[in-house]
Amino acid sequence: MKQLQHDNLNDFIGVCVESFSVAYAVYAFCPRGSLKDIIANSDFVLDFTFKSSLTRDLISGMEFIHTSSLSYHGNLTSYHCYVDKHWVLKISCYDAGMFNETPVDVNDLWRAPEWLRSATHEFDASAWKRIDIFSSGIILHELVYDTTPYFADEDQFPDILQRIRSGKLHHPELPLDKGVPENVRNIVALCLAGNPEQRPSFSEVRFRLRATGWITKAGIVDSMVLMLEKYTSNLESTIQDRTHNLLQEKKRSEEILYGILPRTIACQLLQGQAVEPEIYSEVTILFSDLLGFSDLCTTSHPIEIVNVLNDLYVMCDNVIQRHSVYKVETVGDSYMLVSGLPDRDLNHGKHIADVAIALMQLRRSLNPCVALRIGINTGPCAAGVVGTTMPRYCLFGDTVNLASRMQSNSLANRIQLSKKARIGLEIFPGYDCEYRGEIEIKGKGLLKTYWLLGYTAPT
Repeated sequence: MKQLQHDNLNDFIGVCVESFSVAYAVYAFCPRGSLKDIIANSDFVLDFTFKSSLTRDLISGMEFIHTSSLSYHGNLTSYHCYVDKHWVLKISCYDAGMFNETPVDVNDLWRAPEWLRSATHEFDASAWKRIDIFSSGIILHELVYDTTPYFADEDQFPDILQRIRSGKLHHPELPLDKGVPENVRNIVALCLAGNPEQRPSFSEVRFRLRATGWITKAGIVDSMVLMLEKYTSNLESTIQDRTHNLLQEKKRSEEILYGILPRTIACQLLQGQAVEPEIYSEVTILFSDLLGFSDLCTTSHPIEIVNVLNDLYVMCDNVIQRHSVYKVETVGDSYMLVSGLPDRDLNHGKHIADVAIALMQLRRSLNPCVALRIGINTGPCAAGVVGTTMPRYCLFGDTVNLASRMQSNSLANRIQLSKKARIGLEIFPGYDCEYRGEIEIKGKGLLKTYWLLGYTAPT
């Protein structure tokens, strides 16, 4: 027995003698316990990969025993099939009952009917092999159905054995509604055939099970390696998809940031650079609002107010996209634009004037109850990013204040220019300006202002 070596045979260590009449066979320790214990463990679910590998190991080990000097096992049960740390099934207790072991009544559940009905239990090697086939059929029944022999509880064992001995029961039921493939069920049924001569050899069982796809040449370790390779391949694909999604989200986030801040400023922030405040010697600033908006708010439904503002903002956004102008902020019905920063542009006055004229031409699409009012000023200002959670690009200086005064002192559907804004447009022919006169500006006193009437392309 010590000379028998096979991957699916548990190594025989020796014999432990307790007394003259009591001796135990000692086999190598398998840390995962018996196959019986694994099947009975409700916390562990045997999937197809494990069942396939354990079946392959059982058939391979028994095929070796039947061709070895032992010739047969004679006491095959799921109690005698152990699983090592690598999930390889090892057949044990192949000492043909020479030593003390599991109580006989328990082992009898795996015995063939002809053995249970025999008074002497004397069989030739060929008959013992057929008994082994039946015992393996009981183990396969346990494996494929995840159950106990004969679907029975321990208190039912004596009754089952009695029914087998009396000829009333020949083998366990093999239901079709338990998720077991029919071709596999049929092979198990052949192993459990009542007529021993009809039972196939282990070589034939292996061939038939392989043809059904129930077992493969690969063991559990090989199967797990294949699963890991497949998982790695799927993981690479998943990583590519997630990376693509991440890049798309990053792009969307950047576009949102570009909508909040000037592109050059946003790029600096995305690169982790500090954005220092900067002084600009000359820029042009535009403020606009809706005259009559406050009255509209008191007489209209909130949804109508939202629609009016949305129409205004969409109109303005469509216009400024065609010019070198940056939208600083929108507060209620007020709209603030600037040109000449953060990218310096000598034509900043022209860009703002073009936007103002375009907005006035499109004002007819707004609610007739409101009128557009615009004010423009040119001069120096400071600009920088304020805040971290919700960063904003803000403008500071007297130029900003005066541009706001130009808007608040303008008239319905008119564009008012400060004197500096008017002077800035003189170098660009075609702009039609009209002197309004001197008006009182809060904090500034009397200032000369102008109306921007439109633009006529020079001939």
